[in-house]
Amino acid sequence: MAQKHNKSQLTFDIGTPDEVATCASCHPGGGPYEFDRNGKRMDTIDPNTVPDLDGDYYSYSTSETEHGTAQKPHKFDWRKTGSLEADCFTCHLDPDSKRVTDAQGIKPVAYNPRLRIFAKRVDGKVNAVSLGIYPGRGWQSAFNYSDPLSRNKAGFMPGKFYSDLENPMADSRNYMRQPYVEGEGDPYTGLQAKRKFLGHFFREAPSAGLMGWDNNQDGYPITYVKIVKGKKDFHTDVYYEVNEFDEDNEINIPMLSSKDTENGDNKWTRVCGQCHVGVTDPINHSLQVRTWGMGMKADIVKRGEIWNLDPKTEKDPGYDVHGAAGLECTSCHTNPRPDSLAWDDYVVDADHNFLKGNDTGNHVRDDLDNNPPPKNCYYCHITSGDGPDPSEAHQKLFGSAAKSHLDKIACETCHIARVRYWTFRTFDYSLGFSYNYDNRHFPNPRGGMMDVLMAPYYGPIPMYGMGNINWLVGHTETDDYATDKLAPVAYMLPDHPDDLYGKMYQHMSGQKGFEWEPALIYAHTLRGDQIIPANPITIQTWLDKTLNKVLYPRELNAAVKGIRMTPKGQRYALLITGDKIFDKTGFMGHPDMKPEISTLQDIKMMRKALQKILRKEGEKDPDPVLFIGAHYFKVSHNVLPADQALGANGTCTACHGKNGEIEDRILSFTSNTIQGFDEGIKNGLIFIDPEVNYIKPVDLDGDGHADVLGASQKEVLEKSKEELGKKPKK
Repeated sequence: MAQKHNKSQLTFDIGTPDEVATCASCHPGGGPYEFDRNGKRMDTIDPNTVPDLDGDYYSYSTSETEHGTAQKPHKFDWRKTGSLEADCFTCHLDPDSKRVTDAQGIKPVAYNPRLRIFAKRVDGKVNAVSLGIYPGRGWQSAFNYSDPLSRNKAGFMPGKFYSDLENPMADSRNYMRQPYVEGEGDPYTGLQAKRKFLGHFFREAPSAGLMGWDNNQDGYPITYVKIVKGKKDFHTDVYYEVNEFDEDNEINIPMLSSKDTENGDNKWTRVCGQCHVGVTDPINHSLQVRTWGMGMKADIVKRGEIWNLDPKTEKDPGYDVHGAAGLECTSCHTNPRPDSLAWDDYVVDADHNFLKGNDTGNHVRDDLDNNPPPKNCYYCHITSGDGPDPSEAHQKLFGSAAKSHLDKIACETCHIARVRYWTFRTFDYSLGFSYNYDNRHFPNPRGGMMDVLMAPYYGPIPMYGMGNINWLVGHTETDDYATDKLAPVAYMLPDHPDDLYGKMYQHMSGQKGFEWEPALIYAHTLRGDQIIPANPITIQTWLDKTLNKVLYPRELNAAVKGIRMTPKGQRYALLITGDKIFDKTGFMGHPDMKPEISTLQDIKMMRKALQKILRKEGEKDPDPVLFIGAHYFKVSHNVLPADQALGANGTCTACHGKNGEIEDRILSFTSNTIQGFDEGIKNGLIFIDPEVNYIKPVDLDGDGHADVLGASQKEVLEKSKEELGKKPKK
């Protein structure tokens, strides 16, 4: 976030408008999305009265961020977009009752339904966009699926409501913040496909959220939203179904509250899951994985978490013994009502500061870290006595070692040793494009290890959650309405019909499903310094040592003209200096279709291009270096049954010894290695965050050549313990 006051664009990353456009995919509104840092409602302020480079009222346009700009940000007119008011319906609409039943008999999620988006085109140009209701002839899809008929065997009927549960992006509330139409507008960076950004409509986001709600159950939603072109730009028309209102023009909407729910009905878990985890919808049996512009739910990316609410399927992804026992998110993460306070009084002034631990990945409201903490393994099973005490069972299995292990190793380390879901580990922004990977490796049938790049996402990098960064552009067809054919990125679950990478994994490994093994690190916990399971999220980008700042996406994008292809079909990134960085890596003899930095010469070429951009911005002596950093997110959910824990057989070899799973395991941090890596560090071309300076080239398959940048689990434990001793305890 840009500071409130900035002297130049060199310190201006994203303004408040950009944050709202990104984080409103989950954020219910209010607070900083409604009021500026002086406490004034932003859509009441004349932008001409605010000072230059005010962090709340300046912004880079979506196009500028995507294509790269060295210019100053522009004033943002909140009066046009509206502030995002606090929207209680985001959490308090019952996820079961009063859903819309669409034309196919599907009941999409009440507040964030996956919708089909249709565009009316006049002379090939979009004239209006309709959310969720097919308006009639002459209309074509305006969103990620160009031809909705190909997604559904049933024909469309005018006026009916249509949802698309398999569309990972198009839910109505979030479409208001980043609406795009394909086939016109600005081209992707260096690619054929074009898209047009229609503007932000923050004010209408709550109304759009009600498009999954059918209070009178007549088959139509309460609201219907259209984005219509005016003389100069687009505006919204919001329609309400008059039959929903009583004679006093009121609607009586049943609200979800803790008073009306009990452990085991899973309603709050599904509500929380809208933003945090993938969770199965018991009505349609579909797994809700993504929110629109974010790409994936927050805790899937950070911790690999999904939730399977069926207690009979402990072998399936997302199983958790506590969920199977009927516990909800609110069982551990909410403040209980004080005994002295009447329920109705508590509801009026409910405490919305949900209990949280210490997420070291951010510093929002650090005063609430573990204050008080959510319920945890030790609290329930040892301190409070709510759960069965495992001490005796551990003593029987491990003898005198049990106590030291319980003191020094978090329960999760052995009981969440394998997660039947997988998550990202690398975000590679080093060429101005967003490449996201899970760097998984598994035994090679011919000996050694194989590294498989799971789901490399390819596309221009608007970053900050802006639309369409997670889509592979297949090809563009130009006809009377200029459609784009876009191939969706594969879902992340094994055996899912769209999971092409899952099928590749099965073919190469001979294994049916995924099991993700978290890394182990030392961390401060409520019970002292302990070993905990965690997911390393790696960032590979650029650092300007002169300003000591990680470069912004617009600066990275500005250095790259786009992706090009040689006559022989080899892809390369064309830099503004005329230099070319080629796609040199892949798997099974095939390129991965992404140019990457893999040599010191690549680094020098990109460095030269970035110096040109930074000088254009006004910096006199820029010193950009390739930067690699990693942060670990604690893994604390999806506990498997005791008989599936490490050491359940009573031996130590599950972790220790030649065949142990812990110390000698290799963790990969990036998808490829860099030739001359050590020389690059010595010569100041590469800088690694000191906390993870164990990252180095690693030979996975034993052929004498490095495959990835990684480290052994033993090295990670030793270094994290060393770093832990330097940090103050909270």
